[in-house]
Amino acid sequence: MEKIKQEITQNPWFWGAVIAVISVSLRLIYFFQFKDTVYFDHLQLDPKYYWEWAGRIAKGEIIGSSTFDMSPLFPYYLGLLRFIFGGNINLAYLTQIMLGTLIVILTFQVGRKLFGLKVGILAGIILAAYKPQIMYDVSIVKASLSTILMVGTVYFLLIRPTLSGFTIAGALLAFASINDGAYLVVAPFILYWIFYNLPKAVSFQRATLFLLGMGI
Repeated sequence: MEKIKQEITQNPWFWGAVIAVISVSLRLIYFFQFKDTVYFDHLQLDPKYYWEWAGRIAKGEIIGSSTFDMSPLFPYYLGLLRFIFGGNINLAYLTQIMLGTLIVILTFQVGRKLFGLKVGILAGIILAAYKPQIMYDVSIVKASLSTILMVGTVYFLLIRPTLSGFTIAGALLAFASINDGAYLVVAPFILYWIFYNLPKAVSFQRATLFLLGMGI
């Protein structure tokens, strides 16, 4: 019995499931508390702008008639949700919650692979319970989309550093930059890391694939 218990507690799948349950539970608690407020479906400022822009995209106004006032990726992501779910804002919030939980799970995986299971568990639980992140994950704002794209970039660079992994990492960083232009500044540091840490025989190839991914 003790051996079975030890095997379970050392199983990363077990801890991934526990962390996912914690993340979803806390976000759902916040969701139902937030639902009782006037701000839930009476959006203001950026959320209102994104939601209305997404509505126009969902109705077929893909390009628009003027230059973008804000970074466009999140409205297009939200527009896809509105196209699928209609104007049901509840499902948009719940999709954001799932996205936030995926961020937590990827953070757990990165921490586990780089520093061991205990660090991964600690990182996952901290992020799952981090109040600002919970707020962003239950909001119609672009922060969670930016975070999942950046965590995904780190995941493919460090945990899945295959040829396709570097290309995917470049594509994810490009999408993160479309969602928030400030993330573009990360690209030169990643290229420096590639040339500094990888053998010369493969560094140029990996850098080219990363840039190719960004170009896609």
